[in-house]
Amino acid sequence: MKNDRINVSARNGFRLFKNRMEVDATVLFAKNTALSGNYPQYGVLYDRLADEQGTPLSIGGRTDFRQSYVDTAGGGMLKDWNYRPLDEIYTKQVSDEQTTYQLGTSISYRPLNWVGARLTYLYAYGNRIRNDYDMPNSYAVRNDANKFSRIDDMAGAVDSAIPEGGRLDWLTDTYQSNHLRGQINIAKEWHHDHRVDATLGGEISLRNTLYQSSPTWHGYQKQTETHTPVDYNARYPQYHTGGQLAIPGRPNATRETTTDRNRLFFVNMSYGYAGRYTVTVSGRKDASNIFGARTNRRGRPFWSVGVLWNAHREPFYDLDWLTRLSIRLTNGY
Repeated sequence: MKNDRINVSARNGFRLFKNRMEVDATVLFAKNTALSGNYPQYGVLYDRLADEQGTPLSIGGRTDFRQSYVDTAGGGMLKDWNYRPLDEIYTKQVSDEQTTYQLGTSISYRPLNWVGARLTYLYAYGNRIRNDYDMPNSYAVRNDANKFSRIDDMAGAVDSAIPEGGRLDWLTDTYQSNHLRGQINIAKEWHHDHRVDATLGGEISLRNTLYQSSPTWHGYQKQTETHTPVDYNARYPQYHTGGQLAIPGRPNATRETTTDRNRLFFVNMSYGYAGRYTVTVSGRKDASNIFGARTNRRGRPFWSVGVLWNAHREPFYDLDWLTRLSIRLTNGY
């Protein structure tokens, strides 16, 4: 198993107009490549895997066939049907490469001491490529080739429904997303008794994904990137049972795309007087293109109103055993 990873990130910021405006930009890049081989299987814990010289030994046909069967099957005309766990480690290559990067920026501006605005944007991209390759000399390929073989004793020839070469399955998974958010903050106090706090803004996001996978490529030639098409709908006689089965593998290519859109608008406001009385109002509306939701329910508004009375701050309040008493009423949907 081998893993290589690269991470690069950068961030820069600027302050303008006597620090009333701030501009930030960020860049992030990451790439991870994982390479792995096969994980041999064997059914008996104490199977001997190598001789005194370190030469890999066979344990028969894995858990499928006895050693006596694979030694005589086909009279020497079939492919080597022995399963040698130590050899199998190097007969499979699995590569998984993932790449992501993000570009982001934000702008903050405070025209007055009591009001500020902020706008942020983030773009993200990710891509994954996975290849699962069984080499021509792997047990998985040899086993399928033998099972789907027919021997013509008269001609002394062998024909298999599994073409010569390796076997490959691959997939790609890609996404792109955009996210934009704007927000205004207000915090204003006057005459020491009055205070208004408010936050209002909105955000929109869009995410697209694309997933693609190949049918299983039999007869794959790595040097030329070619393969031999097979008929996954047909059923072929089995050498070892005499029955009929379809060629194993993924018969069809797949391609799936998704698009997710989301919108959000929100506002939160409060007015306080003398630290004793506070009135709050809030509202938001979320909307998305969630599949299956009713059209008139893909955007839902939510709201609430409330009042707060800090009774312990009243001049007439005089309870030593209860130093703080606040009463809040809220209603909303």
